[in-house]
Amino acid sequence: LANNGGHTACVALLEEAMNKAHEEACASATESTPVVEEALRFYASSGDEARLTALLERGIVTIDSQDAEGRTAVWLAAEKGVVEVMRVLHQHGANMDTAGVNAGDADWTMVGDYEGEPVWHNKATGEYLFSKHGDTDPRIMSPVEIASKNGHDQVVSFVEEVKSKAHEEACASATESTPAVEEALRFYASSGDEARL
Repeated sequence: LANNGGHTACVALLEEAMNKAHEEACASATESTPVVEEALRFYASSGDEARLTALLERGIVTIDSQDAEGRTAVWLAAEKGVVEVMRVLHQHGANMDTAGVNAGDADWTMVGDYEGEPVWHNKATGEYLFSKHGDTDPRIMSPVEIASKNGHDQVVSFVEEVKSKAHEEACASATESTPAVEEALRFYASSGDEARL
């Protein structure tokens, strides 16, 4: 709220307090705990590459841990457009695809259910969304989707490059169709990469 309101001094004080609390919690930690995982996500979302790297190098944090909305450190860094943090997380083995809920998307609200399945309404467009299987929440986005929505083209390019390399490696040694090869084909088709198809 303070960040959106342009209250930079207030944001700086809050971030300083959060950094101190996280440093104290992580200093004595010997394994991944909810507080250590929260620190990881906070450092990622705030772009604190130095603290993030130090925490990851200690090897005590579950890198793909999720908050209550399913957001990982990668997702939060993508949301903020912090491509250097994304690189650090990738180098330490983070999953670049884990989807999370864009809790800030106030346009979509669940307005009820039909035969036990959720019905969503978009206030901005007037559109309704009904999921037969109850698993479609329009606020759920991948790191690439949230980065794209927020105009972070460098993050989108980085993640697509990472995925492309992983798909090339999976296909290079394949002698038959595997789930990894099929995923590569879907990726190449969706990105319009006819040469690799």
